[in-house]
Amino acid sequence: MSVFFLNIFLLLFTSLASFISLYFLYKYAYLHKLYDSRDERKEHDGEIPLIGGPSIYLGVFLSIFFFQITTDNLYFIFLLSTIVFILGLVDDKKSLSPSFRLLIQIFVASMLYYEGTNISFMAFIEDHTFSSLPNFLSFFITVFFVVGIINSINFLDGIDGLAGAIVVLIIIFLFGIAIFNNQPIIALICLILISGILPFLLQNLGLIFKTKKVFLGDSGSTLLGFSIAWISIRLINTNHDLFESQISNLVSILWIIALPIMDSFSVIFRRVIHAKSPFKPDRTHIHHMLQNRNFSDKNALLVIIMISFLLSSFGLLISYYLDNYLYSLGVFITALLIYFMVFISITEKKSP
Repeated sequence: MSVFFLNIFLLLFTSLASFISLYFLYKYAYLHKLYDSRDERKEHDGEIPLIGGPSIYLGVFLSIFFFQITTDNLYFIFLLSTIVFILGLVDDKKSLSPSFRLLIQIFVASMLYYEGTNISFMAFIEDHTFSSLPNFLSFFITVFFVVGIINSINFLDGIDGLAGAIVVLIIIFLFGIAIFNNQPIIALICLILISGILPFLLQNLGLIFKTKKVFLGDSGSTLLGFSIAWISIRLINTNHDLFESQISNLVSILWIIALPIMDSFSVIFRRVIHAKSPFKPDRTHIHHMLQNRNFSDKNALLVIIMISFLLSSFGLLISYYLDNYLYSLGVFITALLIYFMVFISITEKKSP
């Protein structure tokens, strides 16, 4: 069997495994009370099973093991992914404290750093020379990057299809970078993740089994956030001897995940200036702002997907045509500040 058809079979297997997992986990969720109930922030009807994460986990990792997909320390990454997944699963069931969740996420990110998947090279311009980051700064940036992405994706999980669709979009762009940098295994893992997400996404949006809606849950959003962080760092470090190439990859990836970064940064900053916990839920995310302006959930979803696509595409075009990562980074920071100012002007019209 050719490699092409083997890969097609692998992706179909992943989707099928995820789909079957959804079917069998649906009743399990009600038996073990693994569901989300309506409250003052949540507008859905009834109790919705939180099984999107488990279905993606089973579909993706069964495929990786069954087809023996390997790359550097992949099984250790699988262990760290499992810790993140279980943490989210327990949180879905028992609502863990934000400080405990953050502590475990920092631990996982630290293990990722010491495993060797870290942001260790940066360019410092001084007489056109480059140097590597000090270890303590590399550690801080890596942990901040990983924990930040995990929680940024988790924050987006507010309306049907949003987190799943944005993650798929992000992974498609990461797939493109992997192909461009000649990283076939990372590119294949990107496709496996997309194949594992699609069955959940279709059921979450009601495109299949309309009477059996499911949610992603913290287990799914944090697992996908960790996966994006790991893939991103692997791609940043594609060329170990080319500092400038690594920085360019980093800036490109910042553009790819721009929307989750901008949304989480703005929301957390507002909570802090109002003396609230950064992890205290509210209704100031981008989807809430659109809902408050009478956008339906589906229209809000389409608008946010389009914004994310345009930001990612614009950033990559800027990075390519300017051919200078400092210019691209400057434009990114400017876009972040503009988003933040618009966000504050909208949310501060209401009482905090």
